[in-house]
Amino acid sequence: MDPNTWGDLATWVTATVTLGALVAAIVAVRRSGELLQIEQERDKARDKRDADLREAAERAEQADLVAAWPYDVEDFGPLSVQLTGSSLPVYDVELEFVGPSGVETEELGLLPPGTQLHDWPQWMHDGEGTLADFRVALSFRDTAGRVWRRNEYGVLRWTGITVYPQPITSTASMGTPAISTTGQPEAQDDQRE
Repeated sequence: MDPNTWGDLATWVTATVTLGALVAAIVAVRRSGELLQIEQERDKARDKRDADLREAAERAEQADLVAAWPYDVEDFGPLSVQLTGSSLPVYDVELEFVGPSGVETEELGLLPPGTQLHDWPQWMHDGEGTLADFRVALSFRDTAGRVWRRNEYGVLRWTGITVYPQPITSTASMGTPAISTTGQPEAQDDQRE
């Protein structure tokens, strides 16, 4: 056999280095594809988180303006329930007076824009403690139908409930509109008439 048939050492070294470079390039392309996918997934997660934060901020825009606190801290003056800066009312307003000796709930219903003053329950005047011992929580429904609760420490949370009052569709159903709390309007059954 002729020793030149298999080529010389330089040819073998060049072929080996070329093959190694080809394998390294293939590995680098696969790895960069994996890294690109990881970065795209991170971008999607960040975009979703940002969109969720924007949506939560938009959702809470009106609710952020509703609060209850003592208006006059001297001698249990009137309680101020304020819809500050909003030109829209809130509905199904319920105040919860929390004190050392108990809890009392008062339903207000509709709260128009502006400041509304309400008296403290009598038992809070008669009980022991100072005004600092008493707090007010409230729950309400905004104009989009979302039900909110601001606890006695002022923390606002969406309850996850959305109430859709149903429009009246005929004169035969002129009673109280049906309310759905499932997140979707309830279908009316016009065949019952």
